[in-house]
Amino acid sequence: MYCSKPFRPLDPETAMTRVVASPSISAARVSLFMVAALALHICGAAWPQEWATSTPGAQGLVEKKLEALWSDLQERHTTGLLIIRNDQVVFERYAEGYSRKKAHYTASMAKALVGGTSLMLAINNGRLHPEDLARQYVSQWATIH
Repeated sequence: MYCSKPFRPLDPETAMTRVVASPSISAARVSLFMVAALALHICGAAWPQEWATSTPGAQGLVEKKLEALWSDLQERHTTGLLIIRNDQVVFERYAEGYSRKKAHYTASMAKALVGGTSLMLAINNGRLHPEDLARQYVSQWATIH
């Protein structure tokens, strides 16, 4: 991905005090996949109608734990949970009144996706390093030790 705008320091109100971990290759793949999916959606491109499916057990996951996770998420008013492993849907649940075909409100997810992808790209391009202190990028914090 190429960005024509030059790198700018982080805004002090939204910057983290320390970048603690770099994304793994699988996280990078997931993030890039999500960006591509979002781009296809925005551009109106067709998306595959059906994904291959598998059972959690066949993919090394414990179904009871996934059901417990879904139960906990429902108590927090989560409207859907989709787990894809090895390009196969292994767990898919929706709250009452929701489905795979109903649009879900995703503002917080979108912010996290954009922020995480931006961080991953900055690290991969050598603009940030996991051990860097935020004060290196936020001039107002330069004197804080």
